This record gives sequence, C-alpha cells and structure tokens, in this order.
Amino acid sequence: MGFSVADAVIPACAVVGIAFALWQWFLVAKVKVSAYAPAGNGVHGRPVFR
Repeated sequence: MGFSVADAVIPACAVVGIAFALWQWFLVAKVKVSAYAPAGNGVHGRPVFR
C-alpha cells in the first residue's frame, strides 16, 4: 500500500476539527446563562422562555 495525500490530510483535518471544537467549548463555557431576564429590559424579571 502506498502513502497517499489522503493518508496525511484526513488525520490533520481531524486534529484541526478537534482543536476547533475545544476552542468553541472554552468560549461557550465563559457565557453565563440565566433563565430570568435582568430588570429594565421590559420583561420585569419574568422567565425569558415561556
């Protein structure tokens, strides 16, 4: 079996994809999610999702 470009590109793309997924995970982990809206935005502290 000969070495082809796909033998190098596929694992490289997998590594890039995993790194990108981890980067997104760290970004999203910094976002604070709340079920209640802060005062002053028109919903007066009621749940945002109904």
